[in-house]
Amino acid sequence: MTVVTSGEFAEFVPLKPQRLEPLSALRAFRRLVNNKEDTAQVFEIMRALSGRSLGKGYNRMLQSMEGGRQAFLRDELAHRLDDPEWLGRFGPGTVGAAYREFRESRGFTAEGLADEARKVAPLADAEHPIIWYSRRLRDVHDVWHVLTGYET
Repeated sequence: MTVVTSGEFAEFVPLKPQRLEPLSALRAFRRLVNNKEDTAQVFEIMRALSGRSLGKGYNRMLQSMEGGRQAFLRDELAHRLDDPEWLGRFGPGTVGAAYREFRESRGFTAEGLADEARKVAPLADAEHPIIWYSRRLRDVHDVWHVLTGYET
């Protein structure tokens, strides 16, 4: 049996438990106030304030059958949210239809939002279950705008 060590695996990047970084969040908040179009700062604030919540949230997700199923499938929500055929299946009065209208009226895409997140999270596309979970949270960002009525 051959054991591959981290030194032999060129892409090995240890994942450290994240600390809360309130000062980083405050700096990003100030940058966002100065430029409301700088969406990357939203993701910097989220990163700086998430601490260990991603791991905890992922583990909580696994405690339900549906959450475990979603984690097993690892469907990338951004691909769905950018698929006009998939979005077209949602009838009037549904969250899906409201999201479609929101997206079309603003010209936003889930991939565009992902690009903004990548500016502050270089491992955003890594094939890791907790990073997949963080992408899932990122991808519902605009859905929350639709649900809350908070304009962008």
